[in-house]
Amino acid sequence: MLAAGLPRPDADERRRATFPFPIYSKWFDEHAKVDPSVRVNYQSIGSGGGIRQITERTVDFGASDGP
Repeated sequence: MLAAGLPRPDADERRRATFPFPIYSKWFDEHAKVDPSVRVNYQSIGSGGGIRQITERTVDFGASDGP
């Protein structure tokens, strides 16, 4: 997921699936060590919520473990 890059150097709003949250949190923490100007606000609200918010364009990034 991080391969797509982070689009801007401020706090990105991200709300996604709960399943990948532990690994995403680790990746975001590690990335912050490399570039502290990028902050990620990842809220694990479930796939349905992430899909809805990415569809409504209210977040920059969404993830789902659903089809």
